[in-house]
Amino acid sequence: MHNPPVILIADDDAGFQEIVGTKLKRNGFLVAEAHDGAEAVEKAANLHPDLILMDINMPGESGTEAVLDLMNNPETKDIKI
Repeated sequence: MHNPPVILIADDDAGFQEIVGTKLKRNGFLVAEAHDGAEAVEKAANLHPDLILMDINMPGESGTEAVLDLMNNPETKDIKI
């Protein structure tokens, strides 16, 4: 676990990312953002966040597909989603 914890928000809705990201930052978390499933998978592999908040319906690779990719990768399979 990082100190402070890192949370990846994967959502194509910029307003949602801003609202949730601001709340998390105010409470001491570091926040990273992804706008689709493929970007979420890439950022998760690079950042190894402590938690991923994943939207299901996104353009391109959906959240469901991204979750399966993350679960099937030994480097990211233990990240909480």
